[in-house]
Amino acid sequence: MAAAVLGLCGLAALVGPGGAAAGTDNVIETVNQTSDEPDANTADNTCDTDLGTGGAQCTLRAAIQQANAYAGTDADLIRFNIPGDGVHRIAPDAPLPGITGETEIDGYSQPGASVNTRKLRQGDNAELLIELSGENLDPFSDNGLMFVAGSSDSQVKGLCINRFATGIVLQNPARVAGNFIGTDPTGTKDRGNLGDGVFASSSIHPSARIIGGPTPEARNVISANGRSAIISNIAATVQGNYIGTASDGRSPLGNRGESMTEATAAVELASDTIGNTVGGPGDAANVIAFNEHKGVSVYNPNTVAYVTRNRIHSNGGLAIDLGDDGRTPNDADDADPGPNRLLNFPVLKRATSHAGHTRIAGVLKTFPTTAPYGIEFFANPQGGRQAKRFIGTVLVETNGNGKADFNFKARPTGPGATITATTNDDGGATSELSATIEVEAP
Repeated sequence: MAAAVLGLCGLAALVGPGGAAAGTDNVIETVNQTSDEPDANTADNTCDTDLGTGGAQCTLRAAIQQANAYAGTDADLIRFNIPGDGVHRIAPDAPLPGITGETEIDGYSQPGASVNTRKLRQGDNAELLIELSGENLDPFSDNGLMFVAGSSDSQVKGLCINRFATGIVLQNPARVAGNFIGTDPTGTKDRGNLGDGVFASSSIHPSARIIGGPTPEARNVISANGRSAIISNIAATVQGNYIGTASDGRSPLGNRGESMTEATAAVELASDTIGNTVGGPGDAANVIAFNEHKGVSVYNPNTVAYVTRNRIHSNGGLAIDLGDDGRTPNDADDADPGPNRLLNFPVLKRATSHAGHTRIAGVLKTFPTTAPYGIEFFANPQGGRQAKRFIGTVLVETNGNGKADFNFKARPTGPGATITATTNDDGGATSELSATIEVEAP
């Protein structure tokens, strides 16, 4: 439905600052105030905080109230047209209402705002002009945007969200795309939420939450938050984000992972579900770097997560941690149960630099005579132990003893670089990283 709503944006001119357009079954509200007054009459399908003043005065609070009250069947759209140049800060005096219907909040509708157009390796050039700040609230308890019961298939994009307890809470399936969460509107300064950037809950609806996406305009910057960038207690797709960097994708702005009970990860998958995806080819990969603790944690015993082609480096803990308990050694026959089935990682034996490629030899020992496994290879600077640059993948099949030797021609790296690798199985599970091996001259 969200795509259909985008086609209706031009109808806002027919209904003024807010209200239901003739012939549609949704409501389009246009926020034109940075103040925090409530809607004066939620029964009139018009966002207006003061009925005695000419024109409509529409705040974000009033727009959410009006969207919640409207009984249409299509997604409601909250747009922005706040007068004046530059960034407009909305700092509520009390927590905003939870969003109870399918709603799209579009910060890019503010005149002058623009989406990111750069590839993952080039930085993020999004221009965000709507800042939602929790500076007037209790950072220990008051969250930013809450998508609660009834809000399935909602979307929030083009906002800078900072200084709340948690920036965005998703209790229903929703998409979070093209936002800066935990930074200032330039994406370069620490304005972290005290807890998590995004918290996705399984308490109401079982379908997946989508954070980011495979295209440049979907990229979020989720950095400088006090705990994790993302915690999901439900199946989640996390793609194309900068997690722990500034908006250039290179400068450190890590999530701090502070917790009274445990060391957390930048991306923590804590559900007992299959179907989690972190990363993907091209711009679907995430940059997960400079975070105080781990990169990705797959936490609960039945969680299955496909962690693929991400650029994970310079984190204080493991790049990928199965069980959230530190490095898990390989076991005979790969029979131990647990998160991602505690899939064995490859054992790298030799890496040699040649003109135009790197030759990597090793072995995988896991279940015997099973469907092909994917071995993904990563290169790191000298001494690096994580997964900074994806350099290739090879499919292998194990023999009757559960063994698969490989000798793979990967993308070139120079002598002195280090190589790591992961195993992916056909059920969507990914191992922890292998031990490193240094690239040698031929």
